[in-house]
Amino acid sequence: MKLTDFLIHVHYQIARPGQEVVYIVSLVNGLGRRVDFIEWKSKASEMLLADSILKYGPFHLTAPKAHLNLIHEMISGTRVPTIYTYPRYGLNEYKGMQIMVYGDGVLDIETKRWYPKNEKMGFYFLGGNDGIKIDNSDEASNQVPRFNTLNMKGWEDYHSFFKKLYKGDNSYTPLLIASMMAGVSLFNVDISKPHIYITGTTMSGKSTMSSMIGKMFGVTKALDLSNTTLWAMKAACASMNRLPLFLQEYRTTMKYVDEKDAIIRLVFDEGEFSKGRADSSTVHYQFRTQLCMEGEDISSSGSIRSRCLIVTHSSLFNNGSGMEGGVANFIKKNTDLLNSFAYSYYSTVSQETYEKAVKEGYKLFQDPKLPQRIIDNIVLMYAGAVAFAPDEQKNIERTCRGMMMRQVDDFNLNGEAIVFLKIIKEYLTGRYAEAYVQDGYAYIDYTEIANFVNRTKRHTSISMDAYRGHMEEL
Repeated sequence: MKLTDFLIHVHYQIARPGQEVVYIVSLVNGLGRRVDFIEWKSKASEMLLADSILKYGPFHLTAPKAHLNLIHEMISGTRVPTIYTYPRYGLNEYKGMQIMVYGDGVLDIETKRWYPKNEKMGFYFLGGNDGIKIDNSDEASNQVPRFNTLNMKGWEDYHSFFKKLYKGDNSYTPLLIASMMAGVSLFNVDISKPHIYITGTTMSGKSTMSSMIGKMFGVTKALDLSNTTLWAMKAACASMNRLPLFLQEYRTTMKYVDEKDAIIRLVFDEGEFSKGRADSSTVHYQFRTQLCMEGEDISSSGSIRSRCLIVTHSSLFNNGSGMEGGVANFIKKNTDLLNSFAYSYYSTVSQETYEKAVKEGYKLFQDPKLPQRIIDNIVLMYAGAVAFAPDEQKNIERTCRGMMMRQVDDFNLNGEAIVFLKIIKEYLTGRYAEAYVQDGYAYIDYTEIANFVNRTKRHTSISMDAYRGHMEEL
């Protein structure tokens, strides 16, 4: 019995979690017309199947409706490779193996074996005929990390590079941040991962630092947070599993700032969201990424700040002295070095070493007077770096302690500063009769300024010293 007026070539099947298997086939009719790589759903009805085939040209089902299952059975009975799909880049499991999936290849975490991506087919073949594929929205295509190079480098190679850009212990900062993010992307410890927030004034170098850390994970472009849509932001955040996502241009005045802040909080809490499809089905997306953000503004929301490890960037560059062509050219020439970081880290650090460093970190930094979230953040930074460079333990510990004190300062000031700023805002909107605005200046009750100065005398950050000094002058 003739079932169709065309031949069906089955290439492979795609297995998506919780969905029916889809076969990728080619159709060839008697006139030689060929259509390659279309999806054949084995449970499709005759009407749906006939309509989907007809749109490709003169292809017809010739069998009675009762025999449609024969076609499905013959296709499903064909021995073809299986392509397993995953919703996110980053850490995944494949046939019992822990694998790190990047845009250009897969690293087997245990054997350290590298499997390049078949760019033509868009699959990763991990030995044998079967493979994997990332079902991912193109919304995050520019943020997808790539290994780019398989060169092995060590801590000193990267630190030597950063020492030419930053003074003193500041040369450790970008390396500590990258090591923290690499560690939490590779090993699952029961500690909440902080977002990284790099802030500073215009031309301070914050964007350059963020960009260099992005290059260490093979990311060519950060997502512009100010100009992106809510859906694009969600899609990008949902496209990574434990890998960092880089965001730039955070602004407190950007459109939908409250909604975007809510997404930032939800990502930290590893929440999820749902989106309906045209076929009335619903897709559930989970957030499993760590954000690395930069911007001049920083949220006054305590719930955002407390979820971030804040790096305040001042003019720390050594002015490009001794660098032919300046800082930008120096960084460009060392792109391959920066790109090698993720591969070098994943190929070097073991889970045993990392977990040992976490335990050691809690012994070093535990302090009952400090908020636990700050301690957790510093421990993750310490562990990620020491696991990669155990010989640098003393330098890493010293730098982490300095960063911890800056976090404590910001955390304690958070409530005070927000209250003060709220008072100013309320005065400016006319809610307080004892203050008014004239010629662009806000005239505020001196008592509130005095209270703020007195309540913050114990804090020693440079920015607050300057802020408090200005208030005292008033």
